[in-house]
Amino acid sequence: MRRVLFALILATPAVAHADLWTRAVPQGPGGGGAGSGSAAASADDADLIAWAGEPRAISLGELLQLAVRQAPALQSARIDIEVAEAQITETFARHDWTVAAQATGSETHGFFSGLTYTSRAYGLSADVSRVLPTGGTIDLHVSSQYQKSESAMFGTSKDWIDTVSGSINQPLLKGRGAELYNATERKLSIVRDSAVLARRLAAINTIQNVVSAYWDLVLAERQVAITEQSLALARERLRVTQIGASGGKIAQAEIPAVQQIIAT
Repeated sequence: MRRVLFALILATPAVAHADLWTRAVPQGPGGGGAGSGSAAASADDADLIAWAGEPRAISLGELLQLAVRQAPALQSARIDIEVAEAQITETFARHDWTVAAQATGSETHGFFSGLTYTSRAYGLSADVSRVLPTGGTIDLHVSSQYQKSESAMFGTSKDWIDTVSGSINQPLLKGRGAELYNATERKLSIVRDSAVLARRLAAINTIQNVVSAYWDLVLAERQVAITEQSLALARERLRVTQIGASGGKIAQAEIPAVQQIIAT
């Protein structure tokens, strides 16, 4: 993560300065090097802050919390787990009872041999069924039917017909047994476990990357601080050497050697 940030920083457009000496050693007001160098450096810093935001101090624990909450890999893995759990829940429908109901009604009017007749019939039926763990199906059927007939010859007749029945259908050679009954749930449970492992792996990789990048940044900051102190010491040495050379106590040839150290 931090390595990507460093690569982006290095790739950020900036003005190239090949004159290392004018950047390392401040020039006088008449030289013009310090003003242009510091102005270019300030412009580079402003561009970097505008792109990355204002820097602020943060602990490793806070950084890990942000990474865990915002890492795309972890968010994607969490969604995969939720999808797998939802698919497992869908398989629970095989344990449910299914209720089906039907209502019918008819009315008939007729004329036969000079006689009129009317017939009415109303019916209501319901079935309660469920798939068994053995692969079979159990069904309970209930129905009730009312019939009424009216004719000039036979008068009026009414009939009630009630029926209660039950059945079990069990296949003998196909789809039988609890192994097939629970196969879909077991398969989706494996998919969910795989998603959980993938999320753990993503979390481990995220934490490793954050910790490694954090300490890389700490090391880089220490190296920059050491380099700045070394540069300050070399500048002071140059100042002392220039004073000694102007007084005749140090040879003028010592000055380029110190300048070479500063440039390096």
